[in-house]
Amino acid sequence: MPLVLVAGMSPSRVGAADGNEPIPPSADLVVCIELRQLLNSPLGLSSLSHIRLPRQEANHRFGNLLRWLRVEPARDIERVIWSVSSAHPDRGWLVIRGRFGQDPNDSSPSASTRQPPDGIHAHQFGDERILEAQGSPPFFFQVLDEQTLACSSHLEWLRERKSWRPPRPELRRLMEQSAQGTCGWFVALPGALAMVPTADETQRQCLERIESVVGLLRVHTTLRFDLCFRVPDPPTSTALQQFLRLSLNRAKQWQPLGDRELPELSPILDWLTTFRLAATAEQVVLSSELSDSRVRTIFRPWLKLDK
Repeated sequence: MPLVLVAGMSPSRVGAADGNEPIPPSADLVVCIELRQLLNSPLGLSSLSHIRLPRQEANHRFGNLLRWLRVEPARDIERVIWSVSSAHPDRGWLVIRGRFGQDPNDSSPSASTRQPPDGIHAHQFGDERILEAQGSPPFFFQVLDEQTLACSSHLEWLRERKSWRPPRPELRRLMEQSAQGTCGWFVALPGALAMVPTADETQRQCLERIESVVGLLRVHTTLRFDLCFRVPDPPTSTALQQFLRLSLNRAKQWQPLGDRELPELSPILDWLTTFRLAATAEQVVLSSELSDSRVRTIFRPWLKLDK
């Protein structure tokens, strides 16, 4: 997945996300995980801190990059924000907030002055140094200061970032409303729904009428996720309910095959089967709430628990 990373340590920015986050101006989908809050919750301490996602080549290269920067994700990262624009669906934008300064006991040079390791090539543009992590696909990153890293699979996004306008006002409002008291959230405008695959034109027309989508993740002693679709009228609400029921039924049908053929991805299918549907004339809501024991059962392929 192409991505862009901006990581910062400023204490004033480690609180709830707001419209001042560096989000591409054309973004219409934003996802946020408050990693520190999630891991420090009772359920996070008992189960979620043990999750190890399936290894991929891009993740491996990114892990090598963090090791070169001397960043320990569980120790140093506070928040992760990812966004995408339907105008540029091949370009992701990831924001990481946390503590990225060097250990005070570490006297070795900082990443901004150290020689890059093998597999990382330096490009110089005037007084700006942009590094390339070679591979397929390559990605580019720039150390802005001891607390800030910018990274993208598209070199021009790094060079253009200083001239970006703020994200659109409707997206900023949804971000600000969703960030209160949650361990994670995502917001989407209608443009983002154009990227959702559908089986027929009726489903496509239904998605085009949705006004916004907001997802809220709450983690304490349970894990709860609510996905709210704002709709303009009762017919759209009815059509969307039919589409969502069909999607959940398909997840149930695929569940046995996932367990056999794709065990590392089966937790996603297992989780989808726990969602329940509720609706009014103005909104449709999908909700799931999992206890600690249920989290351990569903996400067992991803958990590395001490024996």
